Amino acid sequence: MYFDQSSLTTGFADPTITGSATNISQIEIDLKGYARVYATVSNGRWSASLPFPASGSYSIRVVDPNAGNVLTQGMLTITPRQ
Repeated sequence: MYFDQSSLTTGFADPTITGSATNISQIEIDLKGYARVYATVSNGRWSASLPFPASGSYSIRVVDPNAGNVLTQGMLTITPRQ
C-alpha cells in the first residue's frame, strides 16, 4: 500500500490523490482534522478527490475501514499556483 508521491504535492485547492493497495476493496482516507473520504480499490489502484480550505501541509493517512488499521501515511502539500 502506498501513495503516488507526485499526487501529494499540488497547486489545486481540491487535489486528487492516488495510490495502490492489495487485498482490500475499499480504503478510508483520513485528512486529520479536515475530512474523511472513502475510495474503491480497482485493479490494485485507487483515486480520491479531497476538499481543502487553504494552501498548506496536511497530515494524511489511509486506513482499512473494516479493521481500522493504518495502511500508510504521509503529508499532502498544497501550494498556491502563481
